[in-house]
Amino acid sequence: SARHRRNLFQLNSRLNPVLANLIVEMTELNRHERATDVSSLARRLETWREQPASLDVERVLAEAQGPASRRTVVLEHLRNRLFDLSR
Repeated sequence: SARHRRNLFQLNSRLNPVLANLIVEMTELNRHERATDVSSLARRLETWREQPASLDVERVLAEAQGPASRRTVVLEHLRNRLFDLSR
């Protein structure tokens, strides 16, 4: 939905951060701020698995409720990132 455009992880928590950034750049509401270098976007899409993605712990912590949940959410996120990187 459009209200989640800036935080696509609310739509799909397993979305790769590189792909999420590309989606936001390509769908920027202000056309002057929208990504225009199609060849660069295509290259990033072709190599999205090799691109370093930040851990984005702040986004993960926003989903947590309380200290125990924070620990669980961060560990789960790190495990998923390790799995994605090891593919």
